[in-house]
Amino acid sequence: RVALLLIAALLAQVSIACGANHSAGSPPGRLPLLIVIFDGFRHDYLELYRSRGVQLPNFEAFASQGVRAKRVKNVYPTETLPNHQSLVTGLYSESHGFILNTFADPELPGKLFSVFDQSSLNDPDWSAGWPEPLWVTNQRQGGRSAVVLYPNSDLPYNGFLPFVQVDQYATLNNGSSVRYPYSRRVSRMLHWLGQPQLYGINLGLLYFDEPDHTAHQAGHLSDDVAARLIELDQQLGQLMTGLKELGLTDRINIVLTADHGMTTGNSSNLIDLDQIVNPDWYVNYLADKANIHLGLMPKPGRAQDIIKAVSDAKLPYLRANLASHLPDWMHFNGSRRTPPVYLYADPHTSSLLAAYRLSILLRLACTATLTMTRICGLCGWLGGRHFSLAELRLIS
Repeated sequence: RVALLLIAALLAQVSIACGANHSAGSPPGRLPLLIVIFDGFRHDYLELYRSRGVQLPNFEAFASQGVRAKRVKNVYPTETLPNHQSLVTGLYSESHGFILNTFADPELPGKLFSVFDQSSLNDPDWSAGWPEPLWVTNQRQGGRSAVVLYPNSDLPYNGFLPFVQVDQYATLNNGSSVRYPYSRRVSRMLHWLGQPQLYGINLGLLYFDEPDHTAHQAGHLSDDVAARLIELDQQLGQLMTGLKELGLTDRINIVLTADHGMTTGNSSNLIDLDQIVNPDWYVNYLADKANIHLGLMPKPGRAQDIIKAVSDAKLPYLRANLASHLPDWMHFNGSRRTPPVYLYADPHTSSLLAAYRLSILLRLACTATLTMTRICGLCGWLGGRHFSLAELRLIS
């Protein structure tokens, strides 16, 4: 909620700005607010990669000219969709409804939502009756919103879509072969901001799906992630140069942020859930292919059997609870969309829990005895308890 209050305060500043001082790139009485999101950008990436000799001059310059929050507290779970939705609603995941990247809803039987499935993102049933995001609130107050591939911006809320947008999030992100080029994302936003009489944009959201995708594949400290950070730095440079050419450098509020951070695990020490829980006891599971938590949809009368089986396995730091019994600190148990049975790694430990597709494998890997075999990046903890998972926040 702190993040949204900050954004709301900036929007208020946008609304009351003195028209007499506007530049050619912003209409009278309104200064634009631009929110730029880098998925999975750790709070300390600048320092980590500077120490490795990686130069990120545009990020460094932006940080030196603005205000930087070194540590922040994410909502649980620290995944892409829940935290993006919290950024634009100010609500915990249990309240805004988009609790995981993949989830079900008892009021929508037979359906499964996935942020990676474009048909889900085009289905208005998933947003009907849930709190509206910031771009809708802005437009209901007379503003105009421009959105480039922000998660859930494809979904209408009370009949509203962004005034202008690049849509099809799942099709054009996440390593897709038809990924919408980063340079075009920047140029499209500059085009909208640069024609105030035609578009009148006062709120922009510009999304990049890296370094998250690469870090999941190669780990958060890798040459591949370094290459992605350099690429993103170049795009930030293109953006700032374009704003300068439009005369907007000092006439726009900019927030650079992310949804979550990243830490590195490995694919050793896998635990086969089928050896612990009878697979006939549940219908399906809800998790990304590598994560530290797992939601199960149990068959009637089998929820307690699943929880008991996990408990009897006596795996250190692995927890299984009914949705109604999840810890209050999660702010995760108040939604009908919370999986009925939920498995997760204890946030007070260094254990990693991962769920893989098909065979449903769980990984429990204590760092004290970790054997590195394959590096991968993981997210999902409560960010306030694991600061390595906190994200970048820069304001200019």
